[in-house]
Amino acid sequence: MTNSVTFPTNLGGDGSTVTDDDNATTGLGNGGHRTRFVPAMGQVVAVANVLTQRITANSDTSSSSVAIGTGNKTFTTAGFYEWAVGMWVTITSGANPANYMFGQVTSYNTSTEALVVDVDSVGGSGTLSDWTIALSAYNPVGSYLTAADIGVTVQGYDADTVFRDVQNNFSKQQYFGNVALTDASTIAWNAQTAQVATFTFVSSNRTMGAPTNLVNGAFYALAVIQNAGSNTLTWNSVFKWASGAAPTLSTAAGAKDYFTFRSDGTNLYEQGRSQAVA
Repeated sequence: MTNSVTFPTNLGGDGSTVTDDDNATTGLGNGGHRTRFVPAMGQVVAVANVLTQRITANSDTSSSSVAIGTGNKTFTTAGFYEWAVGMWVTITSGANPANYMFGQVTSYNTSTEALVVDVDSVGGSGTLSDWTIALSAYNPVGSYLTAADIGVTVQGYDADTVFRDVQNNFSKQQYFGNVALTDASTIAWNAQTAQVATFTFVSSNRTMGAPTNLVNGAFYALAVIQNAGSNTLTWNSVFKWASGAAPTLSTAAGAKDYFTFRSDGTNLYEQGRSQAVA
């Protein structure tokens, strides 16, 4: 029985065949080994090199002339990698990586090395032929963030550094530094813009109104400062006191009373208080 070996072109061979018989064209017998054995070993090495590249590679190259754009794009590869349907790849220009295409493998022909990629996002422009094709992580269409996504898709830190938005339990709460509340007969407290607030008496007794824009689960802090001293503060009923009764403020000029609260979205429940004399 005659045995034969063919060195396939898709694995780096030249397509030639050698046999162990006396065939005048392919045989190693009857002296044929003198002219065919060494070339056959060369083909073994060539195929082994390609197989080694494919085992260790995670990329390929292509000199196909392809225009950057979305949709199906076909590349004839160098055959360094066995691509599988469903793989995500990035196809990048060797001269300028800013020119690229990203998509998913839809077909790969191991005989012709033809690779078809369904491109769904691109960078740059032009028709190029210096491609490197590499395995890539999945990144769905439309997942690239733009300025319009800030505050909608993602929360972001504001460039003016005055405040930052964070996501609370059910709604957005803006965190600020210590904000001075405006003196008035009834003091207004917008909790969204003043989570930490200070009120300083000017000269008269005042009423602390119900804070607006409270967030369920959020904590708030308030400092009350006497000016000349002995002013009183009447508290709205949304303030709930641990002792059951509103506190008596310090009366000395310059004295400070500090309060912390936790909100249920409507009321403020006292968590602690302290007093200090300036």
